[in-house]
Amino acid sequence: MRWRPATASLLGVTGASLPSDTIRGGAQYLAGLLVRFKNDVSLACAGYNAGPEAVQKYAGVPPYAETRVYVQRVKILQ
Repeated sequence: MRWRPATASLLGVTGASLPSDTIRGGAQYLAGLLVRFKNDVSLACAGYNAGPEAVQKYAGVPPYAETRVYVQRVKILQ
């Protein structure tokens, strides 16, 4: 996962190349997105992929092909 510097700093991810930091940070980020989007897994996953601002801008899953495919793949795993 590539971390934006501000997101990494917010989550305390200092070793972005360390699997333990990346997994912990990713889980913490996803948990926050689930809270933000009231446990809507589709919106949380879209926010994880495209950023929460994009989800808010489009009032749902953004019309980005990559994000739509990502959300569909996660739903299959539920």
